Amino acid sequence: MAADVVVTMGCGDACPLLPRKYYEDWELDDPSSKTIEQIRPIRDELKNRVTSLLHQLGSASADTQRSGPTPAGTAVSASRHQ
Repeated sequence: MAADVVVTMGCGDACPLLPRKYYEDWELDDPSSKTIEQIRPIRDELKNRVTSLLHQLGSASADTQRSGPTPAGTAVSASRHQ
């Protein structure tokens, strides 16, 4: 399996290595066994990070399009290991 972008959540170097062009590890609190009030800030932080990454990738895609064609489709893989 390969992806253009891999975002892991809290596993750091313990995650399997996947061929990719871009990698980020997002440390987020584990929402299991939390109340809905405690989960909402985690959800909001995740939304902000995804939005930021999409903007960043959109900018990179726009830069690439100016210099040549981009590959068809972009795979995004998310993984959470405990």
